[in-house]
Amino acid sequence: MEIAVRPDPGNWIVIPTYPAPGWARIEARRRAAGALDPSAEPFLLQVLEGLSRADRLGSEARVVRCEAGRPEFVVDLAIVPATDDSSKAGRHSAQKAVLASLIPDTEPQRLRPAPDMAGFWAMSTDAHAHPQAAIILRMAGLPTIPADLIMRVWGSIPEQLHRAVNEAISLAGHVVPAEA
Repeated sequence: MEIAVRPDPGNWIVIPTYPAPGWARIEARRRAAGALDPSAEPFLLQVLEGLSRADRLGSEARVVRCEAGRPEFVVDLAIVPATDDSSKAGRHSAQKAVLASLIPDTEPQRLRPAPDMAGFWAMSTDAHAHPQAAIILRMAGLPTIPADLIMRVWGSIPEQLHRAVNEAISLAGHVVPAEA
């Protein structure tokens, strides 16, 4: 299922699936213009070029959280059709299985960030894991068929991972199926 995410452009950079030639250079220059550190542009350019070439799973959206022109962490988002029978027990079981496939050997934590969202999240204790955290949410009214929003959070320093997860969860309200 195609996905679109429209977060606050002041804090997030949406990495296009197929960026146009020169896109990373233009975006790095624009973002670095407001940064205090003059070295922000080459650093950001390197990060954006690497992220635009990095492998993606299917129709994912990739966003980067930036502050003062510096990338903080990356969130990959995907909407996938639900594989359960839509019962509460079935949803819980299916969502926990998805989390276990993304981050093995973790205990999923229950998550209900809004009345129309429910799911789980898990965090890796391995600082070099990719992803470092994963979130899965069933969002009421998203598409016409039951679907889950999967978010993989990576690139954060371990001390900032909880904040990164909270900010990734806040992205859920900015996700929509892409227009055909």
